[in-house]
Amino acid sequence: MGQIITLIWINLAFIGILTTLFIRLMNKLEKNIKDLGNQVDTLGEKLDARMDSQTARTDQLYQMFIDLIKETKK
Repeated sequence: MGQIITLIWINLAFIGILTTLFIRLMNKLEKNIKDLGNQVDTLGEKLDARMDSQTARTDQLYQMFIDLIKETKK
């Protein structure tokens, strides 16, 4: 009977250890996923800023082209 109780306690301890490790692993994984999401958001903001500046340059170049065409027609 003593051996069965010991075996039960060992199994409970083992289950507790595995549960703790699983929870810690999930928390670490969740943190890594959040960090990766923040990095993606930062890169997206940088890309948006670059695209906006490129669009402004393209608009300016287009306007210069239109002005040049108007000047040559005069």
